[in-house]
Amino acid sequence: MCNRVSLAGLFRQELPDDGRFTMSIFQIRQKTSGAILWTGSADDERTALDAMAREAGYPDSSALPDSVRAAGFETAKLDLIS
Repeated sequence: MCNRVSLAGLFRQELPDDGRFTMSIFQIRQKTSGAILWTGSADDERTALDAMAREAGYPDSSALPDSVRAAGFETAKLDLIS
């Protein structure tokens, strides 16, 4: 198994059996309003929050303003294939 970096700079894990990359789709909402802040692919909830922050111009989720983080986030993994 090896890791590769995608165009977005996120690590993707290569499966040894068929070479496909595995990433999940996550949706991040603001807890107080329910507004969807970001939807995209990531390895886990933490990298999803970091990806959302980078798209907003921050280095990672820890750099988001306190006012944004105070509202809280709900991060959900979307299971699109049944």
